[in-house]
Amino acid sequence: MTAAHLVQKAWNTLNQRTINGRSPQRTPRNDAYFRRGTRLEFTRDEFSRWVHAHWSEFERIYQMGRTPSIDRIDNDKHYAIDNIQVVDLKENMAKNRRKSVEAHNEATGE
Repeated sequence: MTAAHLVQKAWNTLNQRTINGRSPQRTPRNDAYFRRGTRLEFTRDEFSRWVHAHWSEFERIYQMGRTPSIDRIDNDKHYAIDNIQVVDLKENMAKNRRKSVEAHNEATGE
């Protein structure tokens, strides 16, 4: 995948899962983002510059045969240039599952 293609694909996804995105899509998968009021706080040009500046991290994950993912460092904050990082998609999904279980346990006292 090229950096330009990744920018377009990721930009579309970010715009679907944020309340101020150009094409918000309220789906079960995106519902948590909407409930928290997650916003997109950078422009496409800023995002493109960020992807190009971090392209070696994307390539490293691709070279391992894995899929890179753009992750919010602090999930209680919005998508902002200073709050995103490149991680392996599987690691990102595992982190999110752990947080969901922790939140459930905290809410139920388990």
